[in-house]
Amino acid sequence: MSIGLILGIVAGGIVLVIILCIVWWIISTYNILITKKSNIEDAFDSLNSLLKKRYQDISLCVDALNKTLDGEIKEELLDARNSAMASVSIEEQFDNEARLEKSITKLLFFVDDNKLAITENAALLCVELQKSQHFIDQARQFYNGLASAYNIKLSAFPGTMLQKSCKLNKVPLYTLDIKKD
Repeated sequence: MSIGLILGIVAGGIVLVIILCIVWWIISTYNILITKKSNIEDAFDSLNSLLKKRYQDISLCVDALNKTLDGEIKEELLDARNSAMASVSIEEQFDNEARLEKSITKLLFFVDDNKLAITENAALLCVELQKSQHFIDQARQFYNGLASAYNIKLSAFPGTMLQKSCKLNKVPLYTLDIKKD
């Protein structure tokens, strides 16, 4: 065998190994992104079931407070809840949930200010609503952590390349922008 043939085989082997490593890297990154996306969907489903429970808690709390609850707070709360329940996109739902959070805060302040005027049952239902809020806060943090990690991975190479070719999109974060009135 000639030296030229041996060098050609070695060079071809090196090029083949490099190509295989790049292909492996891209496939590995794609699989990581798909796994992260699946985890985000699972976290969103968990968060969504907590939100549905909170919608029920709101109804029960409002019904129990019906006679003592300020009409403006009740109307704002039910309108915000109905908007959140009717949301079509995730972004719209997150925006409506932020509005609902603000209304719930007003409700809980009202309950705190009127402890003597409300029944024990109404107070217990409002405590249950607060517990739901706490669980939602934890689920929101978990979802946002997964979503942030996915978005960062998608923004880094080769994720940017895969984003376009595999139609992978960034996912929205569930943020709240509650400002005091």
